[in-house]
Amino acid sequence: DVVLFTRTNKKVELTPEGAVFLKEARNILDQTARAKSIVRAAKHGVIGRLEVGLSPSLIYRGVIDAVDEFVRMNPHIDINLHEMPMREQFGNIESGKIDVGFTNAPVVPPGMRSWHLRDDVFALFVPENHPLAKCESVNIADLESERFVLFSKDIGPENYANVINIFVRAAIYPRTVHQVRSWLSTLALVSRGAGIAVMPVSMANSHMAGVRFVPLQGEATIAPAVMIWNREENAVLSKFVACAQEVLSR
Repeated sequence: DVVLFTRTNKKVELTPEGAVFLKEARNILDQTARAKSIVRAAKHGVIGRLEVGLSPSLIYRGVIDAVDEFVRMNPHIDINLHEMPMREQFGNIESGKIDVGFTNAPVVPPGMRSWHLRDDVFALFVPENHPLAKCESVNIADLESERFVLFSKDIGPENYANVINIFVRAAIYPRTVHQVRSWLSTLALVSRGAGIAVMPVSMANSHMAGVRFVPLQGEATIAPAVMIWNREENAVLSKFVACAQEVLSR
């Protein structure tokens, strides 16, 4: 019920309403062509979006290097990082809320693909003015009188268990003064002299001031970490997994 153009024997002219409609029609056609182009690009992994879950401590195990390398090579693929604990990553990958995750899981749920990052080991972290800071290595059995900052069991039961097992093997029970929700919080408390802590040695890559790490004597305890993703891959996810594996293997 709108007149879009006027017609005579000699010419056809758009009405003002017709000019508005023509502009919108051209926009629709342009968007349709763009949508086709984007879909074709996504099929070949040239453009797209990835949602990536990340345990905070893995920032210092090369994960950010892998993300940066992928973004450099694929500037038209957007990556969103989401800090989240291990169990939340599992659920979000299964539901499709995230595409890939990096976590400290020793094992992963059935049906989920995974790739293990290079091994990290636990070490003792102490304030820089602590007497132990000058030691070449320490025996954990000699530290029963020390005050320890521990990872919260409720937040990271696997990280908590890894640390506690070190004390169990040494037949001592740690004197705990603080329980925290992340390795970074642990490191910050150590730097302020609130206690000492057993953490993955890669946390030294944070270069936090006022902290030194000392190797532990005896058999090394591995701090596991994996990249996890759903078996239903797309081209973008496959490219990211391949890039991350290449960077993290260096």
